[in-house]
Amino acid sequence: MGVSNLLPHTKKPVSLFVIITLIISLCMITPCMIAGIYFYATLRNSTFDTIERNIDSSAESSFSSLDSTLLSVKNAYYSIISDPVINPELYNYIFPGNETTFNESVDERLTKMMFYTTIWNENILTSITLTNDFNTYHYIGNPKYGVYPGKEDSSALNMITDNREALSKSLGTERIHTLMHSRDDSGSLFYIRDYYGYPDGAFKGLLSFQLSEESLMSNFTDFDKYTDTLCFAFDESGTVIMSSKEELQGETISALSVQGVSLKHMMEDPDNYLAKTKTLTNYPLTACVLIPLEPIYQELHSQLRGYLVIFICLLLLVIVFALAVSRYVSRYIHLLIKRMTRLSQSDYSQTLPVYGITELDNLSTAFTTMSSQIKRLLNEKYANEVLLKESELKALQAQINPHFLFNTLLSVSWKARANQDMECYEMITALSSLLNANIYTPATKFITLQEELQNVRYYLQIQKVRFGPKLSYDIDVDTKLMDHSILKLCLQPLVENAVVHGLENKVEEGTILITGDIVDEQEMLLQIIDNGIGFHPEEMNRQLNEPDASVLSQSEGKGHHIGLINTHLRLKYTYGEQYGITIASTPGEGTTISVRLPLS
Repeated sequence: MGVSNLLPHTKKPVSLFVIITLIISLCMITPCMIAGIYFYATLRNSTFDTIERNIDSSAESSFSSLDSTLLSVKNAYYSIISDPVINPELYNYIFPGNETTFNESVDERLTKMMFYTTIWNENILTSITLTNDFNTYHYIGNPKYGVYPGKEDSSALNMITDNREALSKSLGTERIHTLMHSRDDSGSLFYIRDYYGYPDGAFKGLLSFQLSEESLMSNFTDFDKYTDTLCFAFDESGTVIMSSKEELQGETISALSVQGVSLKHMMEDPDNYLAKTKTLTNYPLTACVLIPLEPIYQELHSQLRGYLVIFICLLLLVIVFALAVSRYVSRYIHLLIKRMTRLSQSDYSQTLPVYGITELDNLSTAFTTMSSQIKRLLNEKYANEVLLKESELKALQAQINPHFLFNTLLSVSWKARANQDMECYEMITALSSLLNANIYTPATKFITLQEELQNVRYYLQIQKVRFGPKLSYDIDVDTKLMDHSILKLCLQPLVENAVVHGLENKVEEGTILITGDIVDEQEMLLQIIDNGIGFHPEEMNRQLNEPDASVLSQSEGKGHHIGLINTHLRLKYTYGEQYGITIASTPGEGTTISVRLPLS
């Protein structure tokens, strides 16, 4: 029957391996999950805040760059109309008829002036056109766009002529200062301003700057990485002047929609769109960057999914670690269960190894001690049962017609006395007394020390008849101990052992000394000392501490010392583990058997 079968089961048991794994996993996964959620939320918010700050910075930079470009155009306008070469030509030129003419000195001066400007060299400014009466033009083109003197860009000239009526209506009512988009597919913007004579303030003509819309919108290239981003600028009327999407140009914001959503609504929906706007200082334009948030969130979540994968991998590592720790810990329990199962199957040789871990080593020591104690107790119990059976058998054998035996011995003793054979008479009388003490009193009866010593004298008298002058004995016991009770037959078997095993094979005279003294006022110490042949006491002491039932079941004989072992066990069972017999012996010198008993 296994150990687990001995325990009552009120519910289905749970494996210790599972419990340890769950505990370790929960203890490690719970803080990891809390930290992961906090990290996810914090990283999401901080990342989005970082993205928004980058967008703010890029928008401000783009708006400033666009404003600076328009400022450069404005400064170019003032430089041209104040130039000492160009200015007289503009104000004093006499126009012939309706023919379009070109003044080469003005064109050359314009070319030289623009050659050193940033907006010209960075391909922002495509061409410059001056007109005095909508018919006569001064024109220069940027060679980087394939425009040279004498090779005019028709879109630049057409822009003024196509808008001649509108521009003419403006004359005299208000100053002309406009930014217009070309009507063809050239992708150009025209910055048009009038100029007036000084000091009368009379209208003298128009100055038109053709600007590359692509170059202007290049200020917003930082936003190309954001999906479906709209970059545009609109004037005070809400008309889109320039845009990253061609279909928005020239339309009003209120009428525009992108993918079915109103542009105006998109600009006013902070939950779904991030809108950055700024009114420029150098021209009445409002620049706007409109970024849908959904693609940003998707990209952000895609990045965070990478962290999520790492987090899941960490959780898996935690679980693997928990399984490893659980297996490491539970293997000791499994080994203990295995050894206990074998112990329950009467295999008392089971021990646990030393692990080098304090708690486990304590468990190993306790188990090993328990196993050895169970083995010892069972051996003692078995030995006690053997002794009891033998005692019962001997008692039964001794009770066979005792009256007949005593009557016979009495008759023999009287006959010996009648024949004046006193030695035989004393021997038979001693034998009768010794048998009477053994047969008519129970084996566990307590008698006084004086009575026990008298039985010892009877035995020694009989042995002295046998050995003659080879045997002598003396009894030297403190008289204060004579009335103390002791277990019957606790000394006679020891004296018998001294005679049989110590003196019987000795050639010279043998002596036995029996002493008794009080020790520590609570115990008595009785000793049987002989000068016999002696022996090595190690094996004898081992048998006293760990009695072997197979030896106890044998008959008394040479080398067995059964009476000695039986007496020791009887004393331990009666008085306790701390009492009993100790042996000191030296081969060729003799043996001392000490008996320690309580006074009470």
